[in-house]
Amino acid sequence: MHKLLSLLLLPATFFAQGTPTAEQILDRYIEVTGGKAVHAKLTSEVTTSVMEMKSQGLQGKGITYRDGKGNSYNSLELTGVGTVEEGFYQGIAWENSAIQGPRIKTGEERAFYERESILGKDLQWRKLYSKVVLAGEETVTGVPCYKIILTPNDEGKPESRFYEKESGLLRKTSMILANPMGEIPAESYMTEYKTFAGLKVPTNILTKVGPQDIHITITNVTYNQPIPATKLRPPAEILELAKKQNATK
Repeated sequence: MHKLLSLLLLPATFFAQGTPTAEQILDRYIEVTGGKAVHAKLTSEVTTSVMEMKSQGLQGKGITYRDGKGNSYNSLELTGVGTVEEGFYQGIAWENSAIQGPRIKTGEERAFYERESILGKDLQWRKLYSKVVLAGEETVTGVPCYKIILTPNDEGKPESRFYEKESGLLRKTSMILANPMGEIPAESYMTEYKTFAGLKVPTNILTKVGPQDIHITITNVTYNQPIPATKLRPPAEILELAKKQNATK
């Protein structure tokens, strides 16, 4: 009951104090999506999704695993193309596909994927970012939002996040992604939040990467269930590639 009352009163006290700080906005997001206690108890996460790229006529089904040790695995089965895999395992950021083959991610690309692999990363923003700044207000798809700029502790360029003023929910992210072809601007729009095991998650995500629009629909999220080690371990060709690269250092 105490938690429910605090959540009901949060918007009123939040705005009564005038313009909030970046820190307050980030902390508020934790509260409106389930609360610190629920976020802190996460031990694993399994997310299933469907993906569509209309401009290229591509469709696929995805599944993502995250454990509580910073390891992750993501698989996307594209109709007519094959499977694209990527993950972060014991310090190795990797990708494997029929088009590009196996490769190890390095530099800013590796640092970004390491952050994305952390379970409950939103709760750990103080550890992951050296600086957070409120950069004003901006309208996102007709909704007034606060714009927060976050500077990573390690490699990587600052990221922008846009939190809805009324609800406190994240509505947009904007960043520069590093990949083998160079740097690419990327924007993601989050809508249709749904609750899974006490946590609110955006289930409709539109990501614009360069000229491409990628539409992702989250179909289910399961928390705190055991994940077999085999689900997180990279393919043999990735482990062999990582071994060879370490040998040359």
